[in-house]
Amino acid sequence: MASSFSSPLRVVDDCRGVLRVLSDGAIVRSQNPGFPIPVVDDGSVEWKDALFSPAPHALH
Repeated sequence: MASSFSSPLRVVDDCRGVLRVLSDGAIVRSQNPGFPIPVVDDGSVEWKDALFSPAPHALH
C-alpha cells in the first residue's frame, strides 16, 4: 500500500475559494476571497491558529 506522503497533494474540499482542505489535512485560507462583501473585524470574536501536528506537515 502506498504512503499518502508520496502522493501529490490535492484539494478534497473547497469552500467557495475562501477555504480549501488538502488531502494531508492542511487548511489553506485565501488571502483574496472572491466575494464582494467586505469582512470587517470589529474585535468581538477572538481566534487563533493552533499547531496540532508539528512534523512533518506543521498542520494548524
